[in-house]
Amino acid sequence: MELVLVSLTAPPRPASTPASAAANPTTVRAAAYATGAGPTAVGPQVLSDILWANARPDDRVEHISVHAGADRQSYTAGLFLLPTTSDPGPDACAGTALRLCRTAIANSPALVGWHAHRLITDHHRHEVP
Repeated sequence: MELVLVSLTAPPRPASTPASAAANPTTVRAAAYATGAGPTAVGPQVLSDILWANARPDDRVEHISVHAGADRQSYTAGLFLLPTTSDPGPDACAGTALRLCRTAIANSPALVGWHAHRLITDHHRHEVP
């Protein structure tokens, strides 16, 4: 099993809230949710659920773990994937994990403006008994 770490980052906070929106707390909450204004309304469990909802069987995902950064604007997703027999290398799994995260961003209205990039670490291979 391969572990791939991906950083998922919400868009930066808006500089200010328009006066018209400030008069309506529901509008402010909706705007914060839609823009990812931090702390983002999308927590680690919701982000994990969104990733799972976008995973396909051929992605070979075994486990997803998401942790919030100290700024609550960025998250680290650890995706454990089974390597394919045709391309068992870590780059194949990294490409799959990154594609999955970018697909989730593209498909989820809650993640508009978010970005994903792979965190480069030492090769993480976990042998399953």
